[in-house]
Amino acid sequence: MLHLAQQFRTAWKESSLLAATTWCLVALSTFFGPLDISSDAETMTVGLDGQVACKLLIAGMAFVVGAYGVLTSASVRQTMTTLPPVMLLTILFLVLLATPIAISGASLAVAMINVAYVAFIIVALFTLGLRGMVTAILVGVTATMTLALFFYVFVPKYGLFPELLADGLVVNRMSGTAHPNAVGRAMVLGGLATLYLVRKGTLQLNVAIPLAACFALSAYLAWSRTALVAGAFGMCILFLDRLTSRLGVSAIALVALLGVVGVTSIYVTGQEDHFVGKILAKVSKSGDAEEITSGTGRSEIWAKGISLITNRPIIGHGF
Repeated sequence: MLHLAQQFRTAWKESSLLAATTWCLVALSTFFGPLDISSDAETMTVGLDGQVACKLLIAGMAFVVGAYGVLTSASVRQTMTTLPPVMLLTILFLVLLATPIAISGASLAVAMINVAYVAFIIVALFTLGLRGMVTAILVGVTATMTLALFFYVFVPKYGLFPELLADGLVVNRMSGTAHPNAVGRAMVLGGLATLYLVRKGTLQLNVAIPLAACFALSAYLAWSRTALVAGAFGMCILFLDRLTSRLGVSAIALVALLGVVGVTSIYVTGQEDHFVGKILAKVSKSGDAEEITSGTGRSEIWAKGISLITNRPIIGHGF
């Protein structure tokens, strides 16, 4: 921990004002971006309040930093013309075209904020480097985790999200700082950032292990299955060099072999339906396998989404 704190102090002393400002903005945007503290999931509304004002202020500062980088750095401008930023900006341009007919009245503002953050992220990567940016992100998600756990334990009115499922069943998930899915994404991001900094030698194990354990616990309490799956893919990418080594390939082959043997034995005994149903029930929030097969009710939303895409396949309906 002292090693990490020393790095923070050294970086702060040796960095320019732009680097220090960028680092703080990355940490603040990571924390405030998904922030949506509410005591009642059924009456959550969107409007200009203190939380939104903070988000707009941080987005405005990020816009200034991004614009400064674009105007003063040829490297930033050149990076803006590469494929990932061009794809994102193209999508956002289409969103802007759909603004007059958008479903939400906030579509224009959201699109402009996202454009600003595309430029800001590029400037942050050039200014801080990947390790510095990940460190700032880790600070932001650690603050999110701390506040979410505090609300969950001490102020359940804000820390619990009562999710209404089929047949009137209510499942309480950890929220605190935002919707449980947003909290889950932040916790998975924090876990990945922790592992990355451990691999880079920035975080020592005596700090990383309890931190990763807290992120894992928080991700479990939020129970966002999509975030957990994304985290698993992220870990595979993070440790891709280990997985493609001789030992990694051998381990994967062994696991695959055991899986094939297990699946074969289940089918031979004729218990595949029972086994699959039991697994789905364990993964579901309610214990009902149908919850998984219907996407927790998302199948109806997806059907409506496909209909909307069919109506406007190019510019869509905005944010």
